[in-house]
Amino acid sequence: MKLLDNASIKPFSVDECADRLVNAVPLVMKVIRKEIRNNRPSYLSLPQFRVLAFVHRREGASLSDVAEHIGITLPTASKLVDGLVKKDLVLRKYSTCDRRRAVLNLTAQGSAVLEASGAAIQPGVARMLATLSPEDLYVLGRAAEVIQHVFAGECISKKPFPANNSNTKTS
Repeated sequence: MKLLDNASIKPFSVDECADRLVNAVPLVMKVIRKEIRNNRPSYLSLPQFRVLAFVHRREGASLSDVAEHIGITLPTASKLVDGLVKKDLVLRKYSTCDRRRAVLNLTAQGSAVLEASGAAIQPGVARMLATLSPEDLYVLGRAAEVIQHVFAGECISKKPFPANNSNTKTS
């Protein structure tokens, strides 16, 4: 795909953009999930890995936050987190005001595992992008920045996935 000059660009409508996103994002997520499955440590289930990534982005998250984000019940979230606590990947602290409220944070080991996995996942995605022209890479990069900006309020992510922080630029 070649970039058009500004005079010939016809902007997409909001509905056209929404349709394109709704159709493109599942394809991107399929590739990312495959890379995660292939590059996560064997001692972590895919749901446990997703919890690690979520807690990374949302320090101080509760079990309810985890359950809602992953789409599981509170008891299932509790079991997942218990396994991560036993593996010294997640630290669970209980509130001094409300013993039922636990906040979750990654341990140093949990951060290291997530960072190593992120570094292993990124090259697989990069291989798929390697065939694009510099113009298409620019368009895709800008689109990713815009998407991140627009949806940052919708998703509760506060931090980029570890492999992404070195490449993130703001304009």
